[in-house]
Amino acid sequence: MDEAPIWCGDLRDFPAGALVGVDWICGGYPCQPFSQAGKRAGANDPRHLWPAILELVRGYRPAGVLFENVAGHISLGLFDVLSNLESCGYRTAWGCYSASSVGAPHRRERVFILGLADAASVNGGSRSAQQEDREESSARGELADAGGRRQRETAHQFPAPPGSRQGAGEPPRTTKSRLGRTADGLPSRVDRLRALGNAVVPQQAEMAFLDLWRQLTDGHR
Repeated sequence: MDEAPIWCGDLRDFPAGALVGVDWICGGYPCQPFSQAGKRAGANDPRHLWPAILELVRGYRPAGVLFENVAGHISLGLFDVLSNLESCGYRTAWGCYSASSVGAPHRRERVFILGLADAASVNGGSRSAQQEDREESSARGELADAGGRRQRETAHQFPAPPGSRQGAGEPPRTTKSRLGRTADGLPSRVDRLRALGNAVVPQQAEMAFLDLWRQLTDGHR
């Protein structure tokens, strides 16, 4: 990847001219405005950063965008995000995906949003139809291969939850942890999950991207 500056300040103060040739904008903007665990103040929450991200999208016109947030975003704010992206010329698709669907021992449902721009409007340039066809064909092949590998590899990438059959690659289970807990199923499992915080399981994000990509590209010319 090309070298890029690391910005540690408020995104609303990010100098828009600091980057050149941005192909994608990806990230998870703060979930507190939409989370069921908070006050759900939406746009009135001081941590609401979607307007700042939207300005970056408008300024850089990347080929694609991928965003993530909590499931509570579906009932608060998601419609605005999709409308904003579509008004900028992006075709959008969204879905809610859980970590457990890729083998993780917890649900951690997250909303993913994918937006793809028309080729002619990306970064103010254009590409030939032949070049676009070649790139699309290559991307489809790579995504299909990755999807096939992921389907074969997810069986036991995580310890199976208590009560389910133990995977061949798992370490031996214990009936009771050394800390005296009886509900862990695996030693320190509760601590491991707590340490994850609100992190997104990488395989979860990959699955979401592949699914949404197919929704936007299959049959679209």
